[in-house]
Amino acid sequence: MKQILIWTFLFISCSDNNLSGYTFYGENQPNPLDEWVDKNEINFVSKPKKITLTEFSFFDNLARTIVNEPKKNIRIYTFNESGNLINFKTDYKDIVFTYNKNGLIETIENLGEDKDKFVNKYDNYQNLIDFKKYYNNEFKGGYKTTFDKEDANTIVIKRDLGEVKQKHTCKFDTKKRIISLSSESDSFKERTTFSYSNTGKLLSREWTNIPKDQNYKLEIRKLFENKYFEYDNSDRIKKIKTKSIFGVSKKKISEANYYYDEFGNEIRYVISDNGIERNKQSRRRQYTFDKNNNWITCETFNLDNQLISKSTRVISY
Repeated sequence: MKQILIWTFLFISCSDNNLSGYTFYGENQPNPLDEWVDKNEINFVSKPKKITLTEFSFFDNLARTIVNEPKKNIRIYTFNESGNLINFKTDYKDIVFTYNKNGLIETIENLGEDKDKFVNKYDNYQNLIDFKKYYNNEFKGGYKTTFDKEDANTIVIKRDLGEVKQKHTCKFDTKKRIISLSSESDSFKERTTFSYSNTGKLLSREWTNIPKDQNYKLEIRKLFENKYFEYDNSDRIKKIKTKSIFGVSKKKISEANYYYDEFGNEIRYVISDNGIERNKQSRRRQYTFDKNNNWITCETFNLDNQLISKSTRVISY
């Protein structure tokens, strides 16, 4: 299975030279490309130069219903020699990715209808220290991040977003893995704790948000969210269980289960809320493959056996 670059939710820079080895976890280390692409569409075994994907969608996202006349979408993915995505193109998007010598994303630029551009700058330890975003060549914001290393187990992260200043205090275990994160603003105090398996995999992320103002409308605010992770023998996410409380009384337990074939393609995704399976939101996929074991057709169904989409991939090697 092809692994794409990951971004954590904390980006750090260091004023001393002993940063090496510290591990920061975000929301299960989300992929920065997820905003634009479906990771299953660019999952491959043998490295391609280009993938042209044609999808017929039978699902209307706005009406949340199945339609008889499918919508046709064409998406083109182009990769460099290292296997990193360098261009993603649709009818209205033309997104170009550039990378530094270490394979980290330096710029993301949309040359299509929306002229977005994102620029990243890293320190010598490959930590993102400066982020800027533009629209139609006009600067629209960003942030700078630095940290102060108080001791071997404590790092204070400071993020400057202009008018807004953020401060996060991180605690680490003896293996330099983050075990707690505390943040504070004018309105709230947040704390996140992390736990790990014997092999270093993230097992839990427990987050608590406490409003300082007792008059705050608690009924519309999430107060805590705990996530628990399980993995298969190939270190892929197998299950994510989420426990949440909204306001003062609404509790929710969600569960997502993932299943894969031998090539790392997702074949089934089942979600439930408070013990009730959500058949219409869950998915299963059927594939056919080329001689390189990369999928070339994919049919996606919900668990009511309704066809959601049908995709074909033309792969250039």
